[in-house]
This record gives sequence, structure tokens and C-alpha cells, in this order.
Amino acid sequence: MQVILDSNILFSALISPYSPPCRIYQAWKEGVFELVTYDEQLDEIRRASRYPKFKNIL
Repeated sequence: MQVILDSNILFSALISPYSPPCRIYQAWKEGVFELVTYDEQLDEIRRASRYPKFKNIL
């Protein structure tokens, strides 16, 4: 199964290790599904990862 996750889900998984988004992230790491993305989303993730609120987390 291939899944596209919203960027907010990915960031939420990194911020809160016991949240539902983190369970989704763990399922991906365990191979339950294949994560699919696209160039615009990768650009968004790169841009957002530079925000001050994410500096300590990432």
C-alpha cells in the first residue's frame, strides 16, 4: 500500500512521540506501507524544518 502523508502529520510525529501521528510514522518505519511524496511536499518540509520552533526538535 502506498500512502501520502500531510507534512503536518510528519512533523507532529517528530514532535510528540506518543501521538497518533507517531504511530503512523512507526507503521511506515515497520514497512506496513510505502511512503510516497512529491517535489512540492519535499520543498515544504525543507522550508518548514528551518523554522525556529523546529530547530531543537529536528
